[in-house]
Amino acid sequence: MPKKSISSLELAALVNELQFLINGKVSQIYHPESKVLLLQLHAPRRGKQLLKVVSGKWLCLTQQKESALRPSGFCMQLRKYIDNAIIKNLYQHESERIVIFELEKAEKYFLIIELFSKGNVILTDAKNIIITALENQEWKDRTIKPKEKYVFPPLEINWKELSVKRLQEVLKKSQKRNLATSLATEIGLGGLYAEEL
Repeated sequence: MPKKSISSLELAALVNELQFLINGKVSQIYHPESKVLLLQLHAPRRGKQLLKVVSGKWLCLTQQKESALRPSGFCMQLRKYIDNAIIKNLYQHESERIVIFELEKAEKYFLIIELFSKGNVILTDAKNIIITALENQEWKDRTIKPKEKYVFPPLEINWKELSVKRLQEVLKKSQKRNLATSLATEIGLGGLYAEEL
């Protein structure tokens, strides 16, 4: 059965595995379906790599190249700004389900992939001003649309920096019915890993 989503913990491991893409190059961009983006990358010493992004769900390396008959407006904008850009860095934002590609061409850009809720793929300039987004979105604490400053969603707990003392405080105050639910939702580990713990 295909995976429906990726947890924050899995994403941390995946981003670690994808570090070989750093200093690689974006060689082509495809947008075969409304929520799917395919990045053809050239990695140092590994050659052509296809990274499939399913907005709001997951991302993975793939062998299957899919392309739409006609590139979308979003795809054309991405090509305009980041075609042949060098991947300077690739990281997860804190313990959020957000992956950031730091890209450089004549200028610096950030390709931000949101893998939570409805998901999104956003391109910003070096000052985090949105150039284009897969979907324009309005949230109570942030707006995703061109010319707006990109704001990360608020994060109460970053499990990557969680101290034992803070963990004890959160668990003592928790109103959840059990430890697994508290670890999954309040700490952000996701159901599977919370149950295992």
